[in-house]
Amino acid sequence: MSKLALLSSVIVFVATLLSCNHPQRQINAANAETPDASTGQQALLTQNLVIPERRDFPVNVKLDPCNDFYEYACSGALADFSLPDDKSAYTFAFNDSHERVKRKKMAFIDSVANKKVSPRLAQVRDVYQSCLNEKRQVTDEQEWVAQVKADLAQINSHEELAQYIVQRWNAGSPSFLGLGDIPNQKNSLKNDAYFDVDVMQLNHRKLYEKEDVKQAYTELVSAFLITIGETQQISARAKKVVDLEQAFSQVYPTPEEFRALINEDRYVSRESLVAKYPAFHLDQVFAPLSASVPLRDLSPEATAYLHEQFVKGDLQTLKDLVAVQSLYSTLDDAYPEFYDQKFQFSHKYLGGPAVRKPRDQRCADYTFRKFAKEIDADMVQEMFPDFSKEKFVALLEKVRKEMIHRIKSNEWLSDAGRKGALKKMERLGYQVVTPNTEAEWDFLPVKTYDNASFLNNVVIFNKMMIEKTYDDLSKDRNKDVWGMGPLTVNAYYSAMDNKFVMPIGILQYPFYDQNLPEHVNMGAVGVVVGHEIGHAIDDKGAQYDGDGALNNWMTEEDLKHFKEMGQKLGVYYAAEEHNPELTMGENIGDLSGLTFAYDAAFGKKAATQKQKQEFFLQYARAWCQSIRPKFREQMLRNDYHSQQPQRVNLPIKHLTGFYEAYQCKAGDNMYVAPKDRVQIW
Repeated sequence: MSKLALLSSVIVFVATLLSCNHPQRQINAANAETPDASTGQQALLTQNLVIPERRDFPVNVKLDPCNDFYEYACSGALADFSLPDDKSAYTFAFNDSHERVKRKKMAFIDSVANKKVSPRLAQVRDVYQSCLNEKRQVTDEQEWVAQVKADLAQINSHEELAQYIVQRWNAGSPSFLGLGDIPNQKNSLKNDAYFDVDVMQLNHRKLYEKEDVKQAYTELVSAFLITIGETQQISARAKKVVDLEQAFSQVYPTPEEFRALINEDRYVSRESLVAKYPAFHLDQVFAPLSASVPLRDLSPEATAYLHEQFVKGDLQTLKDLVAVQSLYSTLDDAYPEFYDQKFQFSHKYLGGPAVRKPRDQRCADYTFRKFAKEIDADMVQEMFPDFSKEKFVALLEKVRKEMIHRIKSNEWLSDAGRKGALKKMERLGYQVVTPNTEAEWDFLPVKTYDNASFLNNVVIFNKMMIEKTYDDLSKDRNKDVWGMGPLTVNAYYSAMDNKFVMPIGILQYPFYDQNLPEHVNMGAVGVVVGHEIGHAIDDKGAQYDGDGALNNWMTEEDLKHFKEMGQKLGVYYAAEEHNPELTMGENIGDLSGLTFAYDAAFGKKAATQKQKQEFFLQYARAWCQSIRPKFREQMLRNDYHSQQPQRVNLPIKHLTGFYEAYQCKAGDNMYVAPKDRVQIW
């Protein structure tokens, strides 16, 4: 899912746990016996983990739950677990479920390797098989490098370089130009086109500001230039490329800035954008678009900076930048020394894994991500043959009913705000378990892929996605489409569609087990439901009405009160290294989800202390995680969600029910005085 999809049409429950690398950096693999970079010993690989059908989560009776509830609930399960060397992080609830699904998909795709299958499934099989072809990968990489070098050698002016970039865009080759579709702010049945540029190889401006990271990355760019055959002034040229990226990063929106700008008026006319950035030849990029499609320039400061460079910047530096954009993620099997240096850079500075996954694992990751629905359609019934959709829907409706009750009894909402919130709840749609119609599945256009050349398939896929974007922009928006395959271990709420989507992939233990008591399921999946639906009525959700149009229904006083509560909650997260501006929406979602699910589980009926403890324990079990310290730093900079210990400890200490369950008292780390507890709803 694209960055803008995550920010605009959906708010995803967990966005970064299952895949830590860019897709094109997972194309190829080293041998499964690759030693651990840090020890030189044979690596522990995820594929060799024993994934239980139901993992045990014994509480650590040596610890006090009122001191650190996350450690109390999770340290027992983590004590005997070693983070695989090919992972940056492992969260049991997500990764166990993902691995179960992935292993069955791999067995299935291997079983049809030589069988006649539908054209839709043939795409999955052929792309996967092409990725396994290491020998062809070597020759393809060498040919790509030779072609890009020959192309750039013939370029002698800024104008020729600009034309080359547009040609690569149209051909589906890697480019810093970005064009996509995003729901219209006033009419969610229509699409807008957005334009964006991005030349950063490091994913946050703060990384460029770290001297050790910047120096190591500059050395990596030097190695890149040498690897592709450059010989002149290597160090100076590499420094200029990195300096340009860093300058760009200073004007490119940060993740928290992107979260806000999606709802801003960034509309521009096509004519003005083409005139403003003539060096990018946007008339060619926009040519297939209907003149009636609204257009947004999402990062005008960054676009203006980069355009200025392509008008009067150093031509050699720009050519080197284009070479990096075109080839940096491609050099692999044919250039093992450079790839190893790049991999070690990621491991040391970015928290990347210590070793690469075996080739078949990474090929599966890429293929199943790109063609998620295409393979899920053949697998979902086989994997979940006895699942009761009706039982899960009953749980979902119970949470929604509690939300409506809390909105009606809320004391701080204005009458207008209450009316708007109730209208959203009444119009809220949900799509759960599996898609039911062709519109919901929205399969990719069927293309013929080469079962030998993976890099050629990457181009075919990219070009298909460009064509699909143009096609989607030419017609009414499909509001029924699922944003992920049904076997995905995730869930989301779409503000522009006012709908909640929960694939069956996440409905595995510990999130959900249809044979468990309802209050236990409420502690995990019930919180997810409340978290996601709660986004419909938070400060961002309030900007969209029940039809998905940008139409704020909270009064200024409502929003002020909501923001004050959010800031009060944010103090607790800021005290534990988090950026409240980045994580605020998800922190409120966690607190709201817990509140709704707890009341849905127990309401006014009598509940035992043990049942209440089971509710909170199940919530904590959903977040038990092992993570590399450097990768945690990455997440603190870029993830809209707080880190796992904080997702557990910080919201639950604001719920009265937690104190009823564990009798935490003043002086305990998990204690917050009643007057200081934050209650949003």
